[in-house]
Amino acid sequence: MKKQGIIILLLLLSFLLNSCAYSNRTTGSSNTNNSYSLIEDKRLEEAIRNQLDLSEDIELTQNHLESLTALEASSSKIKSIEGLQYAINLEELDVTNNEIEDLKPLSNLEKLLDLFLGHNNIKDLSPLSNCVSLKRLYIHSSQVKSLKPLRNLVNLETITLENNNISSLEGIENMKNLRSLYADSNKITEITPVSQLSSLETLYLSNNKIRDISPIQNLINIESLKLENNKIKDISFLKELTQLNNVNLENNQIDDISVFVELAENGAFNFKYKGLDYDINIAGNPIKTKKDDTIKKLEQLGVRVKY
Repeated sequence: MKKQGIIILLLLLSFLLNSCAYSNRTTGSSNTNNSYSLIEDKRLEEAIRNQLDLSEDIELTQNHLESLTALEASSSKIKSIEGLQYAINLEELDVTNNEIEDLKPLSNLEKLLDLFLGHNNIKDLSPLSNCVSLKRLYIHSSQVKSLKPLRNLVNLETITLENNNISSLEGIENMKNLRSLYADSNKITEITPVSQLSSLETLYLSNNKIRDISPIQNLINIESLKLENNKIKDISFLKELTQLNNVNLENNQIDDISVFVELAENGAFNFKYKGLDYDINIAGNPIKTKKDDTIKKLEQLGVRVKY
């Protein structure tokens, strides 16, 4: 009888040990906190603890999260930002280069000023519609299609949208304070919304499908303009942009560049950007109208032309 009891006890002990080992294995391979935590993703929690200099033996509370004003958690394989809704005083958040899809936890973070979301799997920007204090938004290299949810972000000064699936700029027309817009490598065909952005100084729309650039004609503060690899033919609309210092129109369908002489004579292209060997790049265009004479005149005016 004693032997049977010992055998049963040993079997139970073996079962318990195996169960613990299995539990440890599954915990180690998961990206989610199994024990209760305000933060769902353990890698995000690690970043928060590092930011707050908080050891693992101290419980992470809502008060801790409310004390956060900045968080750097880039390149950490984070999948979920659930729990950040408690970080109501957050002003700067960098979660660049992760695996994030859902931005809902950010929906009420009204104090956010700088938000770095590039290189994630984000499609829907709707949760950002209430982040009205945002000044800088970086969401390049994701899967964004629509900018309409950003209509209320009237305080934005810089937005980067390169390498997404955007076909329309609708949603940016109210951003009167916007100074820099980067939307290279999308599927944009029409740029009417930019006509309202009178504060724009930098506009990058290369590698799209743009034909008509007439909406740019009123952007009198533009200093740097990049529109290479589009389908642009008529650039006469640039004639009032006398603040222009650098323009790249490489690989379009432009056949007349005489507008640049008028611009140069009116003060454009005076500032030389460090690291760039041109002020005007019109290489890869079928220029026919007085090409040589125009380029010679520009060079006499001190304008560096790449052709």
